[in-house]
Amino acid sequence: MREGLYDLVKNDSVKEGDGNRMLRNLKFDMVQYFQNNHTHYKDLEFRYIAEHNALLTPRLSVAILHNKTINFHGLPGKNIPKDLFMEFLNRKAKDGLTRLGPDMTSATVTREGNSLGVLGDILSSFDRDISLYTAIGKHTVPDLKGEVEQLVDELKMEDPFKIIPGRCYTTFPTQSRLHTIDGRKLTGWMLKQK
Repeated sequence: MREGLYDLVKNDSVKEGDGNRMLRNLKFDMVQYFQNNHTHYKDLEFRYIAEHNALLTPRLSVAILHNKTINFHGLPGKNIPKDLFMEFLNRKAKDGLTRLGPDMTSATVTREGNSLGVLGDILSSFDRDISLYTAIGKHTVPDLKGEVEQLVDELKMEDPFKIIPGRCYTTFPTQSRLHTIDGRKLTGWMLKQK
């Protein structure tokens, strides 16, 4: 449950474009990458944090902090990560190149790449002009109200916040994500990065 809540916090910080919260999450993720021996991700996170805190000028530091998301809907809370947006553009480019078929040349590939942004603007303008409703994504949103009510009712019956003799949670203290991290090794690794 803790991992799920942490993912919700990370997703919310991206949707809101909150660079400071994203940086705090990156610091926590870096420790987790160290703990689980994800060397590449650990190094990338450390480099980003070091650039932000020490290596870049204040102007560039603020720029990389608040320049990790893009909001092409123009609505609050609708930001997406820039790398995901690039995946969308790559998909559009690949679709366009596939349509070229055997007529693909260096010139047509260049023309297709240059037309990506303009084509998106034209299609959006056309959709607005004819008031066409376009649903984002193909999935419907399920109604979870009944399931949530059932879960809450079951939890109420268990009375989880009441101390009941004989009922204990022996496993909870050992489920911290941080209890297996060797602080000396982590500090040593960070000092070696100088």
